[in-house]
Amino acid sequence: MMWVAAIFLRVVLIAGLGWLGQATPQEQAMAGDSTQQPPEGLIASLNHHVPDPSLAKIQAQQELEKTTRPIDAVPLENLIKRISMVERPVKIHLTLEDALRRTLENNFAIRVSSYNPAIETTRVVEAEAAFDAVYFTNVSNAKINQPAPSAISGSNIQDFTAEAGIRKLLPSGMQVQTSYETERQFNDFAFQTINPTWTGTFI
Repeated sequence: MMWVAAIFLRVVLIAGLGWLGQATPQEQAMAGDSTQQPPEGLIASLNHHVPDPSLAKIQAQQELEKTTRPIDAVPLENLIKRISMVERPVKIHLTLEDALRRTLENNFAIRVSSYNPAIETTRVVEAEAAFDAVYFTNVSNAKINQPAPSAISGSNIQDFTAEAGIRKLLPSGMQVQTSYETERQFNDFAFQTINPTWTGTFI
């Protein structure tokens, strides 16, 4: 990460060369004819190459203490201010392996993708659940109360049915089922000897 920060600071320094070397009209008036003299030291070297940002600030501070011309102090002050704006207070030295590891650990796309195996496993379980055995019950109660059309039929009839069982879907698509059904019938027919009647059916 140190070399990335160094490259970034050097780009900033290149972009600010014109701004660093400019002085205000008041500072030019104070300098007088000295503005016609070419700059010396660190500022002059910026016209030919970009220095190491980690050393440029220290060198600029040393030259600022030695300079006696205000026109030379302006670009040095601007350079120090510019580097202070972009430099980081804490520097961490990382190897290439550490940089790659941190990048992968903090990559949100990779974090989201890490949930895909668990999601796909859940979908498999959900699909297999269709072949699980299912317990079911059915209950019905029917009542009929109407005038009897003849003496051999009842006017009040009640039919109660309850069924419980298990069904299962096979991978072949066939369904198997077993159940037990109980039925109770009541009829007020006068000639019916057993009333109500109970029947059971196992399927």
